[in-house]
Amino acid sequence: MERLEKRFYSCYDPSRVYDFLGSSRKEEKLMGTGSHFSAYKLNVNGLELAIKVSSNTASDKSQLDLAELEKVLLKLKRLKLPLVPPMEIEFFNDYLLVVQPFAEKQIDRYSELWPVFQQKLEEFYKGLRDNDLALVDTIQGGISCEIPFIYDFSDLQVLKK
Repeated sequence: MERLEKRFYSCYDPSRVYDFLGSSRKEEKLMGTGSHFSAYKLNVNGLELAIKVSSNTASDKSQLDLAELEKVLLKLKRLKLPLVPPMEIEFFNDYLLVVQPFAEKQIDRYSELWPVFQQKLEEFYKGLRDNDLALVDTIQGGISCEIPFIYDFSDLQVLKK
């Protein structure tokens, strides 16, 4: 993950992300939408980035509000758990932005990286439990720069004690 982190931070340029989000061409780069987010793909300095823009319009009450989601994602980032990609998390206007490497391809059990992913997944889940967190969704894994990672943390939850 260290190699992906170095690549990410050598390419990441917040001003390019803000310019993109303010431009009319962002709809051309739309990769998907949900009840509470839009996801875009943007090439910045040679690296494809995923830009997730979340709002508080989710109808699913099990999801965290944006302030809680920001807090939990920042905690996840600090924990440096296996399979957690480098990411930048911040508010932009009334939206929460999460910028991370774009998954060039999905990882599945037929991938040569699957054994590594599976082993690290056990460590990831243990790290979540040890820190009173849970990911209550099907794991969505991808690969960037030949490094496997989890790319969707929208259903990250704080465990109640």
